[in-house]
Amino acid sequence: VIAGEGDDFQKYRDLIGDSPLFEVHNRWISDEERAEMFRRSSVVVLPYTEATQSAVVPVAYNFSRPVVGTRVGALAECIDDGTTGFLVPPRDPESLAAAIVQILENDSLRLKMGMAGKQKLIRECSPEVVAQTTLRVYSDAIAKPHVEVQ
Repeated sequence: VIAGEGDDFQKYRDLIGDSPLFEVHNRWISDEERAEMFRRSSVVVLPYTEATQSAVVPVAYNFSRPVVGTRVGALAECIDDGTTGFLVPPRDPESLAAAIVQILENDSLRLKMGMAGKQKLIRECSPEVVAQTTLRVYSDAIAKPHVEVQ
């Protein structure tokens, strides 16, 4: 399943042709559709060539899905290589395919990585953790003397 709105998708559509192996949704995906797609998935793959971050990673973790992503932008900070999924070099289809196949062929690895992602999400991004971090930042800012910039 390839889902989400993307630019210049026609070149990929040409590569896919009318293969029944691909389900393409090149458009905005509603929350309900997104949830169903994640429930149906075994692994989430982010073959980005550039990225600052991706909100897809925490959503995948929320559904206990491992993530295979490229080592670009902040993805390396979000994906714990070998624990919550795998990181591969960008523009390296062989490494990408090998990581996907490794997860798909090993049920216990897939489940273990999915659960590790869910635990990472709870540990680092739960409302309680975010609230405590925010309070700490505000407290530190208030406690420091103000410096005037001229």
